[in-house]
Amino acid sequence: MAYKVNGIDESTGKITYSSKVLLNTVLIAAKEIQGVAGLCNVRVDGIHKKNVETMKGLRMEIKGLDIFVDVYINVYANINVPTIAFKVQENIKRNIESTTSFVIKRVDVHVMGVVFDTEEASKTIEV
Repeated sequence: MAYKVNGIDESTGKITYSSKVLLNTVLIAAKEIQGVAGLCNVRVDGIHKKNVETMKGLRMEIKGLDIFVDVYINVYANINVPTIAFKVQENIKRNIESTTSFVIKRVDVHVMGVVFDTEEASKTIEV
């Protein structure tokens, strides 16, 4: 589904964003944070609701120019989980709002698991 951005001068054209572009922007923003092992492959509710888009570990609802995001992540061991969750929220908000005309109204971060069996997890990640 494509989402039109209102409030733009129609005389020069219109701007629309594919839902995949918005979802991928959120995905990249979440994965950029040091301490995030990846997104969790969970079944996300709301697939058949209007204006709700989903992708592996993401659920995004769009109401006009307002976006509500649920992100399901796995984190590495030896990190401060509340700090990582806050950084994920900030980064998603910053990336969407700086690259589009959409406004992030809420980002809910769900920590679904801890990864222990990697070289990255054996290091203490400073936040």
